[in-house]
Amino acid sequence: MRSTNMNEKLTNLANKVLPVANKIGNQRHIQAISSGLMYLIPFALLGAIFNIIANPPLTETIIQQGGWYAKLFSGWFHFAQAHRATLMIPSNMTMGLMSVIAVLGISFNLAKSYKMKELSTSMLALVMFLIVAAPSVPAYIASLVTSGVDMSTVPTTSVLDVTNLGSSGLFVAIVISLLSTEVTRFCKVKNLVIKMPSSVPPNVADSFSSVIPAIINCIVFFGVNLFSQNVFGYSLPELINSVLTPAINNVNTPIAIISIITLGNLLWIFGMHGPAMMSMLYIPISFAMTGANVELVAAGKEAIFQPVYLTQFANAFFGLTVLLLIAKSKQLKAIGKVGIIPGIFLISEPVVFGTPIMFNPILAIPHLLAPIIMMSLGWLASSFGFLSGDVNIIFAQLPLGLNAFFGSMSVKNLIFYFLMIPVQILIWYPFFKMYDKQLVMKEAEEEAATA
Repeated sequence: MRSTNMNEKLTNLANKVLPVANKIGNQRHIQAISSGLMYLIPFALLGAIFNIIANPPLTETIIQQGGWYAKLFSGWFHFAQAHRATLMIPSNMTMGLMSVIAVLGISFNLAKSYKMKELSTSMLALVMFLIVAAPSVPAYIASLVTSGVDMSTVPTTSVLDVTNLGSSGLFVAIVISLLSTEVTRFCKVKNLVIKMPSSVPPNVADSFSSVIPAIINCIVFFGVNLFSQNVFGYSLPELINSVLTPAINNVNTPIAIISIITLGNLLWIFGMHGPAMMSMLYIPISFAMTGANVELVAAGKEAIFQPVYLTQFANAFFGLTVLLLIAKSKQLKAIGKVGIIPGIFLISEPVVFGTPIMFNPILAIPHLLAPIIMMSLGWLASSFGFLSGDVNIIFAQLPLGLNAFFGSMSVKNLIFYFLMIPVQILIWYPFFKMYDKQLVMKEAEEEAATA
């Protein structure tokens, strides 16, 4: 009876929460950002592969100390040291162009939601981004950083300023891709386009229809950029970053990250994929922080463990999956057998839907509690310098702990991840036993009724 009343309360609460959550999750601009950033994943993985090869998990000091670990990886270390500049080229041309890819992806998806010409709209947004975020630099400046090449005598040559093309320009890319698409849409709605006769081929007509939106986009973004430089002394990217930095800093804190993850897990209880919805709040920050760490490591400095990295400890379902294998309930034991292999690869859906977690007042408590405790322990460990910051974006479903290892290239991160599994089990255990006992009684009653 008590469980039934709790289920009714959860259902009533869900009826109030779900409409709001659905409205936010389906908002076209949020959807465009979320879908657009997903285009970064294959390029981030490509860059990560070469970044891993170029940065083996040991240092010169470890090699000098000797031991089996140093002997095992010394060959890799010396190879990486000798060819590091070459090995980092794929990383520089993927992670280093993160914002360029983001502009194309976000504007493409937003244009698609408006049923606009996706390719021309996204290309226009990219050009606007380059105009304000990567202005050309005179060749004589390039001669200062290009070894062995004197370009100072070639005044007509210029190069792009790539400062904002990587992680540092990601939030600028998000803002410009959304605004540029809206400017282009405004031109379309107000018929501010050149219309060609029907006899003109469609591809030619489409090209001419983009002329006026391109001019208006340029007036808006280039004009605002010049105004900002002359009035405020900042370029538009610098101005946008100065406005967004306080907001980013407020989100990139342990309390904020834990709160976001907890809210996402709460939505899971109501039958919504909350973690996927809430990830929009921290994925851009994670990309930006990891990109900044890549630059730190390239400069010979240590990567910084950011609060946003705590999200890697938010999945606590493997501890429950292990317990399901020893369940007395036939239902739970079967789910454990089905879920253990996917669970090793961090795929938790068989357990989430099989137990189920949704509208389950008993399992809802550890479902919310376990990630909070693990992330808190993660922040405590990082405060003592035990955990290293991420230098790779790993979105692949790798086996347990490997995401933490390859993300940071730190054995300590791998060890800490496995230390969290017993913690998960301890948190889930009393609630699992209670639920298991409840299901055993229910199964016994059903068997008696059938007999």
